[in-house]
Amino acid sequence: MNAIDVVHSGVSGNNGGFWGTVKELREVIALVESGQLTSIPIEVQPLAGINEVYARLKRGEVRGRAVIQPAA
Repeated sequence: MNAIDVVHSGVSGNNGGFWGTVKELREVIALVESGQLTSIPIEVQPLAGINEVYARLKRGEVRGRAVIQPAA
C-alpha cells in the first residue's frame, strides 16, 4: 500500500469520500508537486488580538486563514 492509498482509505466513504476518487487525489498531489497548487496563507495571532482580527475579517482584509492562539 502506498501513501496515496493510505490517505484515501483514511478519508473515503461510500462514494469516494472527501477526496473523490484515487485518480482525482493523484491529480491533486501532482498539482501540488508541480507548484501549480499552493497552500493558502495562514496567520497566527494571540487571543489578545481577537477583536482586531475579527474587524479585519469583517472588512475582508484577512487573506487565507487567521488562527487565534490562546495563551499557553
